[in-house]
Amino acid sequence: MSDTLPSTGSPDGEIDTTRLRARYESVKYTSRVYRLTHPDRLAMVARLRGLVPPDVSTARVLEIGCGSGANIVAMAHHAPGASFLGVDLSDTIMEEGRAAAAHLGLDNLTFLAAPVEALPDVGTFDYIISHGVYSWITDEARRAMLDAIRRHLAPNGVAYVSYNALPGWYYRLQTRDILRWHGERFEEPETQIEQGRLMLDFIIKGIDTEVSLYGRLLKRTAENLDESADAYVFHDYYAPINRPLYVTEFLGSAAAASLQYLGEADHGEVMPARMPQVFHEALKTLEDEPVRFQQLIDHIRCAGFRRTLLTHAALPLSVGDTSADVGMAMTILGGTELLMQSRLKDGVDFDRRKPTVAVTRDELEVTTNDPLVKAALFELENAYPTALGVEDLFVQARARMKSFRRRSTTDFGGFCVILVEFFALGIVDVLPRHIAVVTQLSERPRANRLARWEATRGEDRVSNAYLERVEAQNVDRVLLRAADGTRDLQAIADAVAGAVRDGELVLHVDDEVTSDTELIQDVAREVTMSRLSAMASVGLLDR
Repeated sequence: MSDTLPSTGSPDGEIDTTRLRARYESVKYTSRVYRLTHPDRLAMVARLRGLVPPDVSTARVLEIGCGSGANIVAMAHHAPGASFLGVDLSDTIMEEGRAAAAHLGLDNLTFLAAPVEALPDVGTFDYIISHGVYSWITDEARRAMLDAIRRHLAPNGVAYVSYNALPGWYYRLQTRDILRWHGERFEEPETQIEQGRLMLDFIIKGIDTEVSLYGRLLKRTAENLDESADAYVFHDYYAPINRPLYVTEFLGSAAAASLQYLGEADHGEVMPARMPQVFHEALKTLEDEPVRFQQLIDHIRCAGFRRTLLTHAALPLSVGDTSADVGMAMTILGGTELLMQSRLKDGVDFDRRKPTVAVTRDELEVTTNDPLVKAALFELENAYPTALGVEDLFVQARARMKSFRRRSTTDFGGFCVILVEFFALGIVDVLPRHIAVVTQLSERPRANRLARWEATRGEDRVSNAYLERVEAQNVDRVLLRAADGTRDLQAIADAVAGAVRDGELVLHVDDEVTSDTELIQDVAREVTMSRLSAMASVGLLDR
Protein backbone atom coordinates (compact mmCIF):
# COMPACT_ATOMS: atom_id res chain seq x y z
CA MET A 1 0.00 0.00 0.00
CA SER A 2 1.38 3.38 -1.01
CA ASP A 3 2.03 5.95 1.71
CA THR A 4 1.13 8.85 -0.58
CA LEU A 5 -1.93 10.94 0.09
CA PRO A 6 -4.83 9.83 -2.17
CA SER A 7 -6.42 12.44 -4.37
CA THR A 8 -9.99 13.55 -3.76
CA GLY A 9 -11.08 12.27 -7.14
CA SER A 10 -10.01 9.77 -9.77
CA PRO A 11 -9.57 10.39 -13.48
CA ASP A 12 -11.63 8.55 -16.06
CA GLY A 13 -10.57 4.99 -16.65
CA GLU A 14 -8.76 4.53 -13.33
CA ILE A 15 -11.47 2.27 -11.94
CA ASP A 16 -13.12 -0.32 -14.16
CA THR A 17 -16.71 -1.41 -13.68
CA THR A 18 -15.81 -4.89 -12.41
CA ARG A 19 -13.58 -3.55 -9.61
CA LEU A 20 -16.13 -0.89 -8.72
CA ARG A 21 -18.92 -3.48 -8.51
CA ALA A 22 -16.81 -5.79 -6.32
CA ARG A 23 -15.99 -2.97 -3.93
CA TYR A 24 -19.61 -1.81 -3.91
CA GLU A 25 -20.76 -5.30 -2.91
CA SER A 26 -18.04 -5.86 -0.28
CA VAL A 27 -19.79 -3.72 2.38
CA LYS A 28 -23.57 -3.71 2.27
CA TYR A 29 -24.95 -0.20 1.97
CA THR A 30 -28.56 -0.43 3.10
CA SER A 31 -30.61 2.07 1.16
CA ARG A 32 -33.55 3.79 2.84
CA VAL A 33 -36.56 5.87 1.97
CA TYR A 34 -35.78 9.42 0.83
CA ARG A 35 -39.05 11.31 0.94
CA LEU A 36 -37.67 14.30 -0.95
CA THR A 37 -37.07 12.10 -4.00
CA HIS A 38 -40.74 11.19 -4.28
CA PRO A 39 -42.47 12.35 -7.48
CA ASP A 40 -45.10 14.06 -5.29
CA ARG A 41 -42.42 16.51 -4.13
CA LEU A 42 -40.84 16.89 -7.58
CA ALA A 43 -44.23 17.68 -9.09
CA MET A 44 -44.95 20.41 -6.53
CA VAL A 45 -41.59 22.14 -7.08
CA ALA A 46 -42.28 22.01 -10.84
CA ARG A 47 -45.60 23.76 -10.21
CA LEU A 48 -43.75 26.52 -8.37
CA ARG A 49 -41.81 27.20 -11.58
CA GLY A 50 -44.95 27.36 -13.73
CA LEU A 51 -44.86 23.84 -15.19
CA VAL A 52 -47.71 21.38 -15.49
CA PRO A 53 -45.90 18.20 -14.38
CA PRO A 54 -47.03 14.66 -15.21
CA ASP A 55 -49.73 13.09 -13.04
CA VAL A 56 -47.88 11.26 -10.28
CA SER A 57 -50.59 8.64 -9.82
CA THR A 58 -50.01 7.22 -13.32
CA ALA A 59 -46.40 8.29 -13.93
CA ARG A 60 -43.44 6.25 -15.17
CA VAL A 61 -40.54 6.59 -12.72
CA LEU A 62 -36.88 5.61 -13.14
CA GLU A 63 -34.35 5.46 -10.29
CA ILE A 64 -30.70 5.33 -11.39
CA GLY A 65 -28.57 3.80 -8.64
CA CYS A 66 -31.44 2.24 -6.66
CA GLY A 67 -29.12 0.12 -4.49
CA SER A 68 -30.96 -2.46 -2.41
CA GLY A 69 -34.24 -0.88 -3.45
CA ALA A 70 -35.74 0.52 -0.24
CA ASN A 71 -36.53 3.90 -1.80
CA ILE A 72 -38.08 2.70 -5.05
CA VAL A 73 -39.96 -0.09 -3.26
CA ALA A 74 -41.51 2.53 -0.96
CA MET A 75 -42.48 4.74 -3.90
CA ALA A 76 -43.98 1.82 -5.84
CA HIS A 77 -46.02 0.85 -2.79
CA HIS A 78 -47.04 4.46 -2.29
CA ALA A 79 -48.23 4.99 -5.88
CA PRO A 80 -49.72 1.67 -7.06
CA GLY A 81 -51.07 3.17 -10.30
CA ALA A 82 -47.61 4.36 -11.40
CA SER A 83 -44.83 2.17 -12.83
CA PHE A 84 -41.24 2.04 -11.58
CA LEU A 85 -37.88 0.83 -12.87
CA GLY A 86 -34.86 0.55 -10.59
CA VAL A 87 -31.42 0.45 -12.21
CA ASP A 88 -28.19 -0.34 -10.39
CA LEU A 89 -24.67 -1.49 -11.16
CA SER A 90 -25.04 -4.60 -8.94
CA ASP A 91 -27.62 -7.27 -9.64
CA THR A 92 -26.66 -8.91 -6.33
CA ILE A 93 -27.50 -5.85 -4.25
CA MET A 94 -30.88 -5.45 -5.99
CA GLU A 95 -31.95 -8.94 -4.88
CA GLU A 96 -33.14 -7.43 -1.60
CA GLY A 97 -35.37 -5.03 -3.54
CA ARG A 98 -36.78 -7.85 -5.64
CA ALA A 99 -37.56 -9.85 -2.51
CA ALA A 100 -39.28 -6.83 -0.95
CA ALA A 101 -41.35 -6.22 -4.09
CA ALA A 102 -42.44 -9.86 -4.07
CA HIS A 103 -43.28 -9.73 -0.35
CA LEU A 104 -45.38 -6.59 -0.84
CA GLY A 105 -47.02 -7.88 -4.01
CA LEU A 106 -45.78 -4.99 -6.14
CA ASP A 107 -46.48 -5.67 -9.82
CA ASN A 108 -45.57 -2.11 -10.83
CA LEU A 109 -41.83 -2.40 -10.10
CA THR A 110 -39.00 -4.02 -12.03
CA PHE A 111 -35.21 -3.97 -11.66
CA LEU A 112 -32.42 -3.85 -14.23
CA ALA A 113 -28.66 -4.33 -13.69
CA ALA A 114 -26.64 -1.92 -15.86
CA PRO A 115 -23.89 0.69 -15.49
CA VAL A 116 -25.06 4.20 -16.21
CA GLU A 117 -22.59 4.42 -19.12
CA ALA A 118 -24.37 1.53 -20.84
CA LEU A 119 -28.00 2.13 -19.92
CA PRO A 120 -30.10 0.45 -22.63
CA ASP A 121 -33.15 1.99 -24.27
CA VAL A 122 -35.65 1.72 -21.43
CA GLY A 123 -38.19 4.19 -22.79
CA THR A 124 -39.42 7.53 -21.52
CA PHE A 125 -40.04 8.44 -17.89
CA ASP A 126 -41.99 11.25 -16.25
CA TYR A 127 -39.70 11.34 -13.24
CA ILE A 128 -36.05 10.27 -13.06
CA ILE A 129 -34.27 10.02 -9.70
CA SER A 130 -30.61 9.51 -8.86
CA HIS A 131 -29.71 9.89 -5.19
CA GLY A 132 -26.16 9.48 -3.93
CA VAL A 133 -24.53 8.54 -7.25
CA TYR A 134 -23.29 11.57 -9.19
CA SER A 135 -20.34 12.55 -6.95
CA TRP A 136 -19.08 8.97 -6.72
CA ILE A 137 -18.68 8.10 -10.41
CA THR A 138 -16.18 9.07 -13.11
CA ASP A 139 -16.45 12.13 -15.33
CA GLU A 140 -17.45 9.85 -18.19
CA ALA A 141 -20.24 8.29 -16.12
CA ARG A 142 -21.48 11.72 -14.99
CA ARG A 143 -21.74 12.87 -18.59
CA ALA A 144 -23.50 9.60 -19.46
CA MET A 145 -25.97 10.08 -16.60
CA LEU A 146 -26.98 13.56 -17.70
CA ASP A 147 -27.24 12.42 -21.30
CA ALA A 148 -29.42 9.48 -20.22
CA ILE A 149 -31.67 11.85 -18.29
CA ARG A 150 -32.06 14.04 -21.39
CA ARG A 151 -32.85 11.03 -23.61
CA HIS A 152 -35.25 9.28 -21.26
CA LEU A 153 -37.04 12.23 -19.63
CA ALA A 154 -40.58 12.97 -20.81
CA PRO A 155 -41.10 16.39 -22.46
CA ASN A 156 -42.55 17.90 -19.25
CA GLY A 157 -40.73 15.52 -16.90
CA VAL A 158 -38.62 16.26 -13.83
CA ALA A 159 -35.26 14.75 -12.85
CA TYR A 160 -33.68 14.67 -9.37
CA VAL A 161 -29.88 14.43 -8.98
CA SER A 162 -28.13 14.71 -5.62
CA TYR A 163 -24.41 15.35 -5.12
CA ASN A 164 -21.85 16.45 -2.57
CA ALA A 165 -21.44 20.19 -2.83
CA LEU A 166 -18.81 22.85 -2.33
CA PRO A 167 -17.87 24.87 -0.35
CA GLY A 168 -19.31 22.71 2.45
CA TRP A 169 -17.31 19.62 1.54
CA TYR A 170 -13.90 21.33 1.62
CA TYR A 171 -13.24 20.61 5.30
CA ARG A 172 -14.69 17.09 4.95
CA LEU A 173 -12.14 16.33 2.22
CA GLN A 174 -9.25 16.65 4.65
CA THR A 175 -11.00 14.15 6.94
CA ARG A 176 -11.52 11.83 3.99
CA ASP A 177 -7.84 12.04 3.10
CA ILE A 178 -6.81 11.14 6.67
CA LEU A 179 -9.14 8.14 6.73
CA ARG A 180 -7.94 6.83 3.38
CA TRP A 181 -4.25 7.54 4.01
CA HIS A 182 -4.25 5.45 7.17
CA GLY A 183 -7.15 3.05 6.68
CA GLU A 184 -6.17 1.80 3.25
CA ARG A 185 -2.99 0.26 4.70
CA PHE A 186 -5.29 -2.57 5.79
CA GLU A 187 -7.00 -5.10 3.57
CA GLU A 188 -10.38 -5.74 5.21
CA PRO A 189 -13.00 -2.96 4.88
CA GLU A 190 -14.05 -3.35 8.52
CA THR A 191 -10.44 -2.84 9.65
CA GLN A 192 -10.01 0.13 7.33
CA ILE A 193 -13.06 1.81 8.88
CA GLU A 194 -12.00 1.05 12.46
CA GLN A 195 -8.41 2.18 11.92
CA GLY A 196 -9.50 5.34 10.14
CA ARG A 197 -11.71 6.30 13.07
CA LEU A 198 -8.88 5.62 15.51
CA MET A 199 -6.42 7.75 13.55
CA LEU A 200 -8.88 10.60 13.38
CA ASP A 201 -9.44 10.45 17.15
CA PHE A 202 -5.69 10.29 17.73
CA ILE A 203 -5.07 13.48 15.75
CA ILE A 204 -7.96 15.37 17.33
CA LYS A 205 -6.86 14.52 20.85
CA GLY A 206 -3.48 16.08 20.20
CA ILE A 207 -4.87 19.39 18.90
CA ASP A 208 -6.18 22.22 21.04
CA THR A 209 -9.60 22.58 19.43
CA GLU A 210 -10.24 25.73 21.43
CA VAL A 211 -7.64 27.69 19.46
CA SER A 212 -7.19 25.61 16.29
CA LEU A 213 -9.71 26.12 13.48
CA TYR A 214 -8.32 22.98 11.83
CA GLY A 215 -8.93 21.01 15.02
CA ARG A 216 -12.50 22.26 15.34
CA LEU A 217 -13.28 21.29 11.73
CA LEU A 218 -11.82 17.82 12.21
CA LYS A 219 -13.76 17.41 15.45
CA ARG A 220 -17.00 18.48 13.77
CA THR A 221 -16.59 15.89 11.03
CA ALA A 222 -15.55 13.20 13.51
CA GLU A 223 -18.68 13.83 15.58
CA ASN A 224 -20.82 13.35 12.48
CA LEU A 225 -18.97 10.14 11.63
CA ASP A 226 -19.44 8.84 15.19
CA GLU A 227 -23.18 8.91 14.52
CA SER A 228 -22.84 7.30 11.08
CA ALA A 229 -23.00 3.64 10.17
CA ASP A 230 -19.81 1.94 9.02
CA ALA A 231 -21.31 1.40 5.56
CA TYR A 232 -21.82 5.15 5.13
CA VAL A 233 -18.23 5.89 6.19
CA PHE A 234 -16.86 3.24 3.83
CA HIS A 235 -18.88 4.25 0.76
CA ASP A 236 -18.75 8.02 1.30
CA TYR A 237 -15.28 8.62 2.73
CA TYR A 238 -13.28 5.64 1.46
CA ALA A 239 -14.78 5.63 -2.03
CA PRO A 240 -12.13 5.79 -4.79
CA ILE A 241 -14.09 8.69 -6.25
CA ASN A 242 -15.87 11.32 -4.22
CA ARG A 243 -15.77 14.60 -6.06
CA PRO A 244 -17.91 17.38 -4.60
CA LEU A 245 -18.64 20.27 -6.91
CA TYR A 246 -20.06 23.77 -6.97
CA VAL A 247 -23.66 24.13 -8.08
CA THR A 248 -22.43 26.29 -10.98
CA GLU A 249 -20.27 23.40 -12.20
CA PHE A 250 -23.14 20.93 -11.97
CA LEU A 251 -25.59 23.23 -13.73
CA GLY A 252 -22.98 23.94 -16.41
CA SER A 253 -22.73 20.21 -17.10
CA ALA A 254 -26.52 19.95 -17.11
CA ALA A 255 -26.78 22.81 -19.61
CA ALA A 256 -24.28 21.02 -21.88
CA ALA A 257 -26.72 18.08 -21.84
CA SER A 258 -29.63 20.42 -22.78
CA LEU A 259 -31.09 20.37 -19.28
CA GLN A 260 -31.95 23.38 -17.13
CA TYR A 261 -32.23 24.16 -13.46
CA LEU A 262 -35.73 23.74 -12.05
CA GLY A 263 -35.18 24.02 -8.31
CA GLU A 264 -34.28 22.00 -5.23
CA ALA A 265 -36.24 19.07 -3.82
CA ASP A 266 -36.02 20.82 -0.45
CA HIS A 267 -37.18 24.12 -1.89
CA GLY A 268 -36.98 25.92 1.45
CA GLU A 269 -33.24 25.26 1.76
CA VAL A 270 -32.52 27.91 -0.88
CA MET A 271 -35.21 30.43 0.02
CA PRO A 272 -33.90 33.92 0.81
CA ALA A 273 -36.07 33.87 3.93
CA ARG A 274 -33.77 31.15 5.30
CA MET A 275 -30.77 33.43 4.92
CA PRO A 276 -29.74 36.22 7.33
CA GLN A 277 -31.54 39.50 6.63
CA VAL A 278 -28.32 41.25 5.58
CA PHE A 279 -28.23 39.16 2.36
CA HIS A 280 -31.82 39.67 1.21
CA GLU A 281 -31.25 42.73 -0.96
CA ALA A 282 -28.23 41.21 -2.70
CA LEU A 283 -30.17 38.02 -3.40
CA LYS A 284 -33.09 39.99 -4.80
CA THR A 285 -30.84 41.56 -7.45
CA LEU A 286 -29.99 38.04 -8.72
CA GLU A 287 -33.56 36.78 -9.16
CA ASP A 288 -33.17 36.89 -12.95
CA GLU A 289 -29.86 35.00 -12.78
CA PRO A 290 -30.82 31.70 -11.14
CA VAL A 291 -27.39 30.07 -11.39
CA ARG A 292 -25.53 32.96 -9.73
CA PHE A 293 -28.37 33.22 -7.22
CA GLN A 294 -27.92 29.57 -6.24
CA GLN A 295 -24.15 29.88 -5.98
CA LEU A 296 -24.40 32.87 -3.66
CA ILE A 297 -26.89 30.93 -1.54
CA ASP A 298 -24.38 28.08 -1.25
CA HIS A 299 -21.55 30.41 -0.29
CA ILE A 300 -23.76 31.92 2.42
CA ARG A 301 -24.92 28.60 3.89
CA CYS A 302 -21.69 26.66 3.21
CA ALA A 303 -23.68 23.99 1.37
CA GLY A 304 -22.35 20.45 1.56
CA PHE A 305 -25.12 18.63 -0.28
CA ARG A 306 -27.59 19.42 -3.05
CA ARG A 307 -30.80 17.75 -4.24
CA THR A 308 -31.15 19.51 -7.58
CA LEU A 309 -34.10 19.21 -9.96
CA LEU A 310 -33.69 19.46 -13.73
CA THR A 311 -35.95 19.59 -16.75
CA HIS A 312 -35.52 20.02 -20.49
CA ALA A 313 -33.80 23.25 -21.52
CA ALA A 314 -36.55 24.15 -24.01
CA LEU A 315 -39.29 24.40 -21.39
CA PRO A 316 -40.27 27.98 -20.40
CA LEU A 317 -40.04 28.50 -16.63
CA SER A 318 -41.24 31.24 -14.34
CA VAL A 319 -38.30 33.42 -13.29
CA GLY A 320 -37.84 35.07 -9.91
CA ASP A 321 -40.21 35.00 -6.95
CA THR A 322 -43.74 34.16 -8.11
CA SER A 323 -45.10 33.35 -4.67
CA ALA A 324 -46.94 36.68 -4.37
CA ASP A 325 -48.88 36.11 -7.63
CA VAL A 326 -52.44 35.25 -6.60
CA GLY A 327 -53.30 33.47 -9.85
CA MET A 328 -50.06 31.47 -9.72
CA ALA A 329 -50.64 30.49 -6.09
CA MET A 330 -54.17 29.29 -6.82
CA THR A 331 -52.91 27.28 -9.81
CA ILE A 332 -50.11 25.71 -7.77
CA LEU A 333 -52.52 24.62 -5.03
CA GLY A 334 -55.34 23.51 -7.32
CA GLY A 335 -56.54 20.03 -6.34
CA THR A 336 -53.89 19.61 -3.63
CA GLU A 337 -53.96 18.78 0.07
CA LEU A 338 -51.90 20.28 2.87
CA LEU A 339 -50.03 18.41 5.60
CA MET A 340 -48.57 20.13 8.65
CA GLN A 341 -44.77 19.87 8.86
CA SER A 342 -44.15 22.11 11.86
CA ARG A 343 -45.50 22.57 15.35
CA LEU A 344 -47.08 25.66 16.85
CA LYS A 345 -45.18 27.22 19.68
CA ASP A 346 -47.37 27.66 22.75
CA GLY A 347 -50.55 26.90 20.83
CA VAL A 348 -52.77 29.57 19.26
CA ASP A 349 -53.89 32.83 20.82
CA PHE A 350 -56.38 34.68 18.63
CA ASP A 351 -55.61 38.00 20.27
CA ARG A 352 -54.15 40.19 17.48
CA ARG A 353 -51.55 41.50 19.89
CA LYS A 354 -50.14 38.02 20.45
CA PRO A 355 -48.79 36.51 17.22
CA THR A 356 -48.71 32.81 16.60
CA VAL A 357 -45.26 31.34 16.09
CA ALA A 358 -44.84 28.34 13.77
CA VAL A 359 -41.54 26.55 14.31
CA THR A 360 -40.26 24.45 11.42
CA ARG A 361 -37.94 21.48 11.80
CA ASP A 362 -34.82 23.58 11.34
CA GLU A 363 -35.89 26.12 13.95
CA LEU A 364 -37.06 28.76 11.48
CA GLU A 365 -39.71 30.88 13.17
CA VAL A 366 -42.57 32.57 11.33
CA THR A 367 -44.94 34.90 13.12
CA THR A 368 -48.38 36.13 12.09
CA ASN A 369 -51.16 38.14 13.67
CA ASP A 370 -53.70 37.30 10.93
CA PRO A 371 -56.53 35.39 12.69
CA LEU A 372 -57.30 33.44 9.50
CA VAL A 373 -53.71 32.19 9.19
CA LYS A 374 -53.61 31.39 12.90
CA ALA A 375 -56.79 29.38 12.54
CA ALA A 376 -55.47 27.54 9.47
CA LEU A 377 -52.29 26.53 11.29
CA PHE A 378 -54.38 25.39 14.25
CA GLU A 379 -56.64 23.28 11.99
CA LEU A 380 -53.68 21.71 10.19
CA GLU A 381 -51.92 20.81 13.42
CA ASN A 382 -55.07 19.29 14.90
CA ALA A 383 -55.79 17.35 11.70
CA TYR A 384 -52.34 15.70 11.47
CA PRO A 385 -51.79 13.01 10.25
CA THR A 386 -54.72 13.78 8.00
CA ALA A 387 -54.05 16.21 5.15
CA LEU A 388 -56.66 18.86 4.37
CA GLY A 389 -57.79 20.14 0.98
CA VAL A 390 -57.04 23.83 0.44
CA GLU A 391 -60.67 24.91 0.06
CA ASP A 392 -61.77 22.80 3.04
CA LEU A 393 -59.01 24.34 5.11
CA PHE A 394 -60.12 27.84 4.13
CA VAL A 395 -63.71 27.09 5.18
CA GLN A 396 -62.66 25.48 8.46
CA ALA A 397 -60.25 28.28 9.30
CA ARG A 398 -62.91 30.94 8.68
CA ALA A 399 -65.35 29.07 10.92
CA ARG A 400 -62.73 28.72 13.66
CA MET A 401 -61.81 32.39 13.40
CA LYS A 402 -65.45 33.50 13.62
CA SER A 403 -66.04 31.31 16.68
CA PHE A 404 -63.51 33.55 18.43
CA ARG A 405 -65.22 36.65 17.02
CA ARG A 406 -62.23 37.61 14.92
CA ARG A 407 -62.15 39.00 11.40
CA SER A 408 -59.57 38.90 8.62
CA THR A 409 -59.21 40.84 5.38
CA THR A 410 -57.46 37.87 3.72
CA ASP A 411 -59.52 36.38 0.88
CA PHE A 412 -59.05 32.95 -0.69
CA GLY A 413 -56.47 34.19 -3.20
CA GLY A 414 -54.40 35.83 -0.51
CA PHE A 415 -54.78 32.71 1.61
CA CYS A 416 -53.29 30.63 -1.23
CA VAL A 417 -50.35 33.03 -1.52
CA ILE A 418 -49.59 32.56 2.18
CA LEU A 419 -49.86 28.77 1.90
CA VAL A 420 -47.45 28.65 -1.05
CA GLU A 421 -44.96 30.67 1.01
CA PHE A 422 -45.44 28.24 3.91
CA PHE A 423 -44.75 25.32 1.57
CA ALA A 424 -41.58 26.99 0.34
CA LEU A 425 -40.43 27.50 3.93
CA GLY A 426 -41.21 23.92 4.97
CA ILE A 427 -44.02 24.81 7.37
CA VAL A 428 -46.53 22.73 5.39
CA ASP A 429 -46.19 20.09 2.71
CA VAL A 430 -48.40 20.22 -0.38
CA LEU A 431 -49.56 16.87 -1.74
CA PRO A 432 -50.76 16.63 -5.36
CA ARG A 433 -53.06 13.69 -4.57
CA HIS A 434 -55.15 12.30 -1.73
CA ILE A 435 -53.52 9.80 0.66
CA ALA A 436 -55.82 7.94 3.04
CA VAL A 437 -54.83 7.45 6.67
CA VAL A 438 -56.60 6.05 9.72
CA THR A 439 -56.48 8.09 12.92
CA GLN A 440 -58.69 5.95 15.17
CA LEU A 441 -58.12 2.39 16.37
CA SER A 442 -60.47 -0.23 14.98
CA GLU A 443 -61.05 -3.64 16.53
CA ARG A 444 -58.70 -5.16 13.94
CA PRO A 445 -56.16 -2.44 13.18
CA ARG A 446 -53.91 -2.73 10.15
CA ALA A 447 -50.51 -1.09 10.04
CA ASN A 448 -49.14 0.39 6.85
CA ARG A 449 -47.87 -2.61 4.91
CA LEU A 450 -44.61 -0.91 4.03
CA ALA A 451 -43.98 -0.14 7.71
CA ARG A 452 -44.73 -3.78 8.57
CA TRP A 453 -42.12 -4.91 6.05
CA GLU A 454 -39.58 -2.42 7.44
CA ALA A 455 -40.32 -3.71 10.95
CA THR A 456 -39.47 -7.27 9.88
CA ARG A 457 -36.04 -5.93 8.85
CA GLY A 458 -35.48 -4.58 12.36
CA GLU A 459 -35.33 -0.93 11.26
CA ASP A 460 -35.44 1.70 14.01
CA ARG A 461 -37.42 4.03 11.75
CA VAL A 462 -40.36 3.06 9.56
CA SER A 463 -42.36 4.85 6.88
CA ASN A 464 -45.83 6.25 7.45
CA ALA A 465 -48.50 6.91 4.83
CA TYR A 466 -46.58 9.99 3.57
CA LEU A 467 -43.19 8.23 3.61
CA GLU A 468 -42.15 10.27 6.62
CA ARG A 469 -39.65 8.34 8.74
CA VAL A 470 -41.12 7.60 12.19
CA GLU A 471 -39.15 6.25 15.14
CA ALA A 472 -40.02 2.65 16.02
CA GLN A 473 -39.30 1.20 19.46
CA ASN A 474 -38.71 -2.52 20.01
CA VAL A 475 -42.33 -3.04 21.03
CA ASP A 476 -43.49 -1.04 18.00
CA ARG A 477 -41.78 -3.48 15.66
CA VAL A 478 -43.65 -6.36 17.30
CA LEU A 479 -46.93 -4.45 17.06
CA LEU A 480 -46.37 -3.50 13.43
CA ARG A 481 -45.81 -7.13 12.49
CA ALA A 482 -48.88 -8.26 14.42
CA ALA A 483 -51.27 -5.51 13.28
CA ASP A 484 -51.99 -7.02 9.88
CA GLY A 485 -55.76 -6.49 9.86
CA THR A 486 -56.59 -10.10 10.76
CA ARG A 487 -55.96 -9.93 14.52
CA ASP A 488 -58.15 -8.18 17.06
CA LEU A 489 -56.65 -6.04 19.82
CA GLN A 490 -56.51 -8.93 22.27
CA ALA A 491 -54.65 -11.14 19.77
CA ILE A 492 -52.17 -8.33 19.14
CA ALA A 493 -51.64 -7.95 22.91
CA ASP A 494 -51.08 -11.71 23.08
CA ALA A 495 -48.36 -11.33 20.43
CA VAL A 496 -46.64 -8.71 22.60
CA ALA A 497 -46.87 -10.96 25.66
CA GLY A 498 -45.48 -13.83 23.60
CA ALA A 499 -42.53 -11.67 22.52
CA VAL A 500 -41.81 -10.98 26.19
CA ARG A 501 -41.92 -14.68 27.07
CA ASP A 502 -39.64 -15.48 24.11
CA GLY A 503 -37.09 -12.91 25.25
CA GLU A 504 -37.60 -10.55 22.29
CA LEU A 505 -39.04 -7.85 24.55
CA VAL A 506 -38.51 -6.82 28.15
CA LEU A 507 -41.33 -5.21 30.13
CA HIS A 508 -40.64 -3.01 33.13
CA VAL A 509 -43.09 -2.46 35.99
CA ASP A 510 -42.09 0.18 38.53
CA ASP A 511 -38.65 0.32 36.86
CA GLU A 512 -38.10 -3.41 37.39
CA VAL A 513 -38.18 -6.23 34.86
CA THR A 514 -41.19 -8.45 35.43
CA SER A 515 -41.55 -12.15 34.68
CA ASP A 516 -44.99 -12.53 36.28
CA THR A 517 -47.13 -14.15 33.55
CA GLU A 518 -50.39 -12.53 34.62
CA LEU A 519 -48.78 -9.12 35.03
CA ILE A 520 -47.09 -9.43 31.63
CA GLN A 521 -50.48 -10.04 30.00
CA ASP A 522 -52.01 -6.97 31.68
CA VAL A 523 -49.08 -4.72 30.82
CA ALA A 524 -48.99 -6.05 27.25
CA ARG A 525 -52.64 -5.01 26.83
CA GLU A 526 -51.90 -1.49 28.12
CA VAL A 527 -48.80 -1.13 25.96
CA THR A 528 -50.67 -2.39 22.90
CA MET A 529 -53.45 0.17 23.26
CA SER A 530 -51.12 3.11 23.98
CA ARG A 531 -48.57 2.36 21.27
CA LEU A 532 -51.15 1.56 18.58
CA SER A 533 -52.89 4.85 19.41
CA ALA A 534 -49.51 6.59 19.07
CA MET A 535 -49.01 4.90 15.68
CA ALA A 536 -52.41 6.14 14.52
CA SER A 537 -51.41 9.68 15.52
CA VAL A 538 -48.41 9.63 13.15
CA GLY A 539 -50.03 7.98 10.12
CA LEU A 540 -48.82 4.39 10.52
CA LEU A 541 -52.27 2.78 10.28
CA ASP A 542 -54.31 2.42 7.12
CA ARG A 543 -57.54 0.89 5.89
